Amino acid sequence: MRVTIIPGENSVEIDGRRVFVDLSQLLASTMQVQWFGQNGIHQAPPVDGEEGPVERLTSLAPYQPYIDAALTEIARLDTPPPVTIEALRHSSSALVDAEAGKARSRFITVTAGQEMTYLEKVTQARAFGADEDPDVEDYPLLAGEVGITGDSLTEVAGVILGRYAQWQQIGAVIEQRRLAAKRDIALAETPEAIAAILAALAWPMPD
Repeated sequence: MRVTIIPGENSVEIDGRRVFVDLSQLLASTMQVQWFGQNGIHQAPPVDGEEGPVERLTSLAPYQPYIDAALTEIARLDTPPPVTIEALRHSSSALVDAEAGKARSRFITVTAGQEMTYLEKVTQARAFGADEDPDVEDYPLLAGEVGITGDSLTEVAGVILGRYAQWQQIGAVIEQRRLAAKRDIALAETPEAIAAILAALAWPMPD
């Protein structure tokens, strides 16, 4: 272990890590202390404008209380601050939102462009069902699925609306559980209570 103690700066450096502790009791007798692992030097304060005398050290025992204080300070600085309940609520609520998004993605594509396409398909399917004299050119997204999703515009529109009705039920369950979990997290008073809420949260899964 290498140590440098400079009372005039209230600084102790241990293996390259410098911290500040109270060294006022050393000011009168010490300019600096340097320890090189097995031995070291002690330099006294200047006398009559001249550099203070230097003596060899074979032990750090007289300075151990200050080294211990420095090690305590290093440990304090390296210890992260405790997570507040408010911060834990915030991060846990964000986790619930993210998990709800994952749950939705198991049933529908959640990329922005694909979502818009899917909603447009539903709009066209509804309009087709209400159209007494439909023209295929008015329903390009439905027409593009003829022969894939169904053999006719009528079949395609039926499949799309059926899937949408199923998604509405599943989506409602996901949203209810998301909101309920976030409400409970906002009311939770302890980390253990929040952990229990997250552990109990379950999302719908595809058959």
